[in-house]
Amino acid sequence: MDRIILFILLSLPVLVLSWRTLFKPRSHGFYRFFSWESIIWLFASNYNFWFVHPFSPTQIISWVFLILSSYLVIAGVIRMKKKGKPGPQREEPTLYDFEKTTELVDTGIFRYIRHPLYSSLLFLTWGIFFKNTSGLLFLVAFLSTLCLYLTAKAEEKEYLRYFGPEYMEYMKHSRMSFHSCSELLPNTRDLVLAYNCGPAVTRALPFSLSVNCSKLFIKRCARSLAFLSHSEGSP
Repeated sequence: MDRIILFILLSLPVLVLSWRTLFKPRSHGFYRFFSWESIIWLFASNYNFWFVHPFSPTQIISWVFLILSSYLVIAGVIRMKKKGKPGPQREEPTLYDFEKTTELVDTGIFRYIRHPLYSSLLFLTWGIFFKNTSGLLFLVAFLSTLCLYLTAKAEEKEYLRYFGPEYMEYMKHSRMSFHSCSELLPNTRDLVLAYNCGPAVTRALPFSLSVNCSKLFIKRCARSLAFLSHSEGSP
């Protein structure tokens, strides 16, 4: 009951913020709403486990993902405000004011990935999931991941309409950042077994995720070092 009450309370402000896009499935905000709702359900389910067994493998992975999530959102917002120059020239009613960038942001972290804010939500999703893993919550995290992918694809169409060839050229030299999502997830066989074979297999699912996420994190660390060394001179 506490989970449902918390979910409803946290969903109310999200519903208010997303109201303008709920009936416009071609807007990126439509899919983002369902990702936010999935994240809220994950939090409502796992907040009691936030500091349980703090040195367990899944908790360590969780904190690493949450730290990465914080870094990505801070770096992305700062760069958008510094170079994006939001303005009333963009009259798209589904966009918030800070999203109405009039100049293409392609420096800093945007030089490497086109959607650091959605990448932040991706890491937030799985960071919360690892607080207390289960087959059902895995499906919720998977839904959030899928919605974030659809959000990014819809937003890229909006940018292409506004920036045109400039954004198309930018896409050739940057990554969407979701190309490695599949590495975070166990294969289809793991998911089917977890759902059909009961708790014993479901408990094995987090281990599969932990191994895959650990491999991905090592790769990310190497890329982050390269990013930091190259971005020192970014305007």
